[in-house]
Amino acid sequence: MHENIVPVITAESGRNIDFDATLTVGESQIAVKVNLNDDGATLSTKKDSITLPRAKWLDAAVVNNALVLIVDGFGYDLWSKKRKFEKKNPGQEFSDFESKASLYSLTFKPKKLPEGVSLADLIQQTKRTYMLAYLDEMDGVEPPVVIRCPDCKSAMDVTPLEAGDNLFCDNCSRVIGVPDEPDRGICDSCLYYTKLVSQEKSELSGDQGSITVARICHPCRVSQTFWGFVVAVAMAIGIGVLNFATLYFGNRYFPILILIGIGALLWSIFSLVKVIVYSLAQKATGGSPLANATAALRKGDTDKALEIIESLDGDMTGNPGILMNLTRGLITAGDYEKANQFADILTTSFPNFSLGHLEKINAMSGMGASAEELESLQNEAIAVGARNSLRSPARAIALGNYVPE
Repeated sequence: MHENIVPVITAESGRNIDFDATLTVGESQIAVKVNLNDDGATLSTKKDSITLPRAKWLDAAVVNNALVLIVDGFGYDLWSKKRKFEKKNPGQEFSDFESKASLYSLTFKPKKLPEGVSLADLIQQTKRTYMLAYLDEMDGVEPPVVIRCPDCKSAMDVTPLEAGDNLFCDNCSRVIGVPDEPDRGICDSCLYYTKLVSQEKSELSGDQGSITVARICHPCRVSQTFWGFVVAVAMAIGIGVLNFATLYFGNRYFPILILIGIGALLWSIFSLVKVIVYSLAQKATGGSPLANATAALRKGDTDKALEIIESLDGDMTGNPGILMNLTRGLITAGDYEKANQFADILTTSFPNFSLGHLEKINAMSGMGASAEELESLQNEAIAVGARNSLRSPARAIALGNYVPE
């Protein structure tokens, strides 16, 4: 039974934390004083200040000595308009902020946090403020149930789910409480459940858990390495042409650029050779059964994939990743009706597995479902993904529309 952390959060009193930070805006760095509390964050410069209320927070995290906030509206580019407006209109507050997601990256030195405030305290208050914003949106839902993954400490809303439901942790890429091989998971690039060749985690301070920042399988790494090699070759050729032109027309050349081009080319060649050797080794040993099954499903060969899956230890058809792969393989093969049957099993057995809901949409679309049916399924998929990350569907959509500048 998972502990509902909502009563603990609402019963506690938050902290008021003030610290100095540097706000990065394009190529500029601006010194700011940050005040973080239950209501949100206030950023102050020598000229003015702005409050980022928690209701506008789309995402928040403390990563690598930086408080990173993505907020709806309140872009830094509007601060000057705010300052001019309030100077001309004493007593009035500028509120004409565009409704778009804006990023605030606030770097700080942990050693210079106020006395009695640790990095863990800052992380905990950031998570608390973010969760309070979500609980505001759940007003009227009684009682809200929010749990943490026992391994990575990621929080998720399970209010509409039954106590016995199999819960999937997006961060861990596995069902909570169900052991799995450490090198298995859902690749960030292709979104297949398979054997991973790289899985990077960022450990947070104290008992705050961890964040998985990258997961990649071998086929995707091969693709990325190949295109990296192509880009490096193109860059090396471009640098060579540029230096020839400057030497021919201006009797000048830039050795530092040549060294950079050669270094990038050598590194890309090394990476390419490494993945080729790894691929040959895999081919010689027969490769991972799970990776082989996934490769067959990429091609829509479900019969071969099922044969491999059935040879694996345990009931792998009870694994949401395997079920998702099979659903996707059947869609690739054009068997939408059977794919929909697998999608139904997936979404029923693992109701908060958001990728399963997306495969349900793909299967129903292939079966010719109406626009109304697809819209309803899409809304449900958004709601599931939003609950997993403690966002309302509206905030999840706003975050999805965020484009880094």
